[in-house]
Amino acid sequence: MKCKHPGTNHSTDITTVWHGAPAPLTLCGYHASKISPATFAELRATGVIK
Repeated sequence: MKCKHPGTNHSTDITTVWHGAPAPLTLCGYHASKISPATFAELRATGVIK
């Protein structure tokens, strides 16, 4: 599956989180996470993730 938006957070029902370095099991260097978009937004707002 090709990345349509490299270097950005993919907005899907499976929120993706940037972990810094691409790895074989990630899509475009992102690691799939089951957290909800609202939780993801809150984590970004509080600086837990960048």
